[in-house]
Amino acid sequence: MAKPRKMLGRAEDPAIQALMRQMDTQSAHTLAAWAIACARARYLPLFEAVCPGDARPRDALDAAQAAQSGARTLREAKAAAREANACAKAPLPPAGEAAARACAVAASALWNPASALGMVFYGAAASVYAAHGADLPAQDCDREAQREFAWLLDSLRAASVPDEPNPAKIRWNC
Repeated sequence: MAKPRKMLGRAEDPAIQALMRQMDTQSAHTLAAWAIACARARYLPLFEAVCPGDARPRDALDAAQAAQSGARTLREAKAAAREANACAKAPLPPAGEAAARACAVAASALWNPASALGMVFYGAAASVYAAHGADLPAQDCDREAQREFAWLLDSLRAASVPDEPNPAKIRWNC
């Protein structure tokens, strides 16, 4: 059995390009709030189904959300995101690993708006692996990931601020 990919999707995918274009129109605040909300609603439950006693991904999302509102410090949010990322390095089923990574990078979108795209790639893997297993052929994984990308684009558009006056200046390194 081939080792499953840690993330699904490629920067040149039309769906990813559409997500990147939409992200480029939004503020860092909006992107962080969207990434945190998506990870909390969609990927955190996948992680908690695999590791119900491990609160690190939830703590990362909580800390990032609290830091965004000023109730916690950015330093605390960064530490919590590092812990969530560390739990993804433990032996986990592929869906749990990808979900932990999706939560960690969603939290890090607070200080690095480009991390919202990382949440997309890891989140797609978490969603596909949770629904279909990690043994799904690569072509089928990619097809299923496209469905997740479409959902994510719709949710980003719904969360977007029309005519955002202060869009984030994202450096896409992909």
